[in-house]
Amino acid sequence: MKKIVILLIAILTAVSVTAQTLQDVVYLQNGSVVRGTLIEQVPKVKIRTSNGSMLVFEQDEIDKITSEPVENSNEDIDIDAYTDPVAEWKEKQNIKRSNYHDLTNGLRIFADLSIMAQTSYYTCSAVSYSATFGHQLSPKFYAGLGIAVQAYIDYWYYTERREDEPELYAQVPLFAEVRYDIKPSKFSPFVSMKAGYALGLDDANDYSGAYFNPSVGIRYKAFNFAVGLDLVKLADPWYYDELLFNLEHRYTTVKWQSSLMFKIAYEWGGRR
Repeated sequence: MKKIVILLIAILTAVSVTAQTLQDVVYLQNGSVVRGTLIEQVPKVKIRTSNGSMLVFEQDEIDKITSEPVENSNEDIDIDAYTDPVAEWKEKQNIKRSNYHDLTNGLRIFADLSIMAQTSYYTCSAVSYSATFGHQLSPKFYAGLGIAVQAYIDYWYYTERREDEPELYAQVPLFAEVRYDIKPSKFSPFVSMKAGYALGLDDANDYSGAYFNPSVGIRYKAFNFAVGLDLVKLADPWYYDELLFNLEHRYTTVKWQSSLMFKIAYEWGGRR
């Protein structure tokens, strides 16, 4: 029984080794022999040789096609005469397209459009546009600098102060961004952090302060979809004053302007 098992193992090993060392062989009517990997048999016979050349033959040029042990040479064949430059170009383009969205390194640019919803009674809603210019340091890490323009709608003035219309004001954040693409391909989750300083553009109130924008999202090809927080630590906090029994009371100090952010972005670059 032991001998039978050893014999079976030897046979299977021999078959496996033989299968791994076979290659396709095309015999031509003119006596030439081409060895390589058969790509297509109908309507034309296409075979890739060991040096990477793609050779194409008409059916009437073929004598037979077999599988034989690997040899590194092609006998009596003028490779240049049968090389199909169009087929080689198409294959290179297909490989290039399939790898196009895989990040490598180089200049990478983002254009973002965000809608921000207020997270509390005393914060504001806004729309924002930003642009970031940076470098893909590796397939997963990115660093860059950017600028944003954010227009806010402050409904608190409208509801509490009974103003004729909501107050509008703007900020211009200047920031640095770091980003980590978890799977650097055409479909990749990512995390991002922007940090810098937001310049307030309101003459009456100072809405300036330290700026933070953490987010998580999904990248599909060149499009990015993310959700996060837009935070500004106000240099001049907001106070809510109210008269109570003819005395003025100040309370509810708002030190952070916070908004829930939904973002869509388009990117360029990040590849050699």
